[in-house]
Amino acid sequence: MLPKLPMKNITAGLSVLINFFFPSECIGCQREDVWLCEHCQKNIYSGHWAFPEEVLGIGKLFAMTDYHNPLVSRAIRRIKFGYCQEMLRDLDPFFKNRLQNVVLPKNAILVPVPLHFFRKNMRGFNQAELFAETISKHLKRPVKNLLRRTRNTPPQTTLTGNERRKNLSEAFHVIQSEYQGNPLILVDDVTTTHTTLQECASVLKKAGFSPVGAMVFAKSSENTPSLD
Repeated sequence: MLPKLPMKNITAGLSVLINFFFPSECIGCQREDVWLCEHCQKNIYSGHWAFPEEVLGIGKLFAMTDYHNPLVSRAIRRIKFGYCQEMLRDLDPFFKNRLQNVVLPKNAILVPVPLHFFRKNMRGFNQAELFAETISKHLKRPVKNLLRRTRNTPPQTTLTGNERRKNLSEAFHVIQSEYQGNPLILVDDVTTTHTTLQECASVLKKAGFSPVGAMVFAKSSENTPSLD
């Protein structure tokens, strides 16, 4: 009987095979040996959205860019469904430039929005963790997995506003309380209606964590399908 390989090893193997048969080329200009060149990254709009806490149930929401930008949506799709974690490596100049003036609260902790273990095992990684680790590199804040997703819910993009909230009800649970005295920054790749961020923030607050803010790579609108 062949030994079972961890899913992350299988994903890494798929990534190597894909890169071998389909060598990297910039998703903007098709330059070889890079997934997104620094020249094309200059065409990514740097956005910043902040919403009042009484509306979102979270503190300030910081979005680095706009999901409507074709380069942004292509990059996220390539990361999630093309097993292309190298995209974040090539996006490092954008992160460095975008985060250089961002100041997080003292002792802030970055908390990735979790995937259900089934979906994470299928994908081989949680993209929110990858984004959190990249942000951590530039802002020098630790990444801690404080939440677990206990229900494998349908993608939010297929649901209406009310259905989205019901879909995520009791889907998240706190798995440790060690950092209750630290400000928390939820991290995800894309937000549309902010329902996922709201639900995570609500669960954390009920467990005694506060304050809670959020940071995402891209902001989408409700009439533009994003990805789960």
